[in-house]
Amino acid sequence: MPPKQRQIGRLKACLRTAFRLLGKGDRKVAAAFGFNPAECHTAALHLHRGAPGIPLWLFATSTPLAETAALCDRVVVRGNSLALFFQAQRELWGIPSRSALEPGTGTAATG
Repeated sequence: MPPKQRQIGRLKACLRTAFRLLGKGDRKVAAAFGFNPAECHTAALHLHRGAPGIPLWLFATSTPLAETAALCDRVVVRGNSLALFFQAQRELWGIPSRSALEPGTGTAATG
């Protein structure tokens, strides 16, 4: 194995150990963020199709569509984007797993 790959392997092992010490395990969740029902549905559908078997948590500033919520293992709604951010941090760091993927929607609107 080339030296650079060995270094990367050691770094990954160190990070894995650090995460375990912080209470993180190998279980993964996918966290999606959205600001309106259509964006939430697009993100949830994309993750549901692209990462089957990984629990999906949706963090939104507005109530998602019923069919969107049905795709998710957890839905958190906060009207304020800053409050949503802090709630997501609290929930994602409070579980013995790590985030596998965190897509969000990009808009020009301020939130």
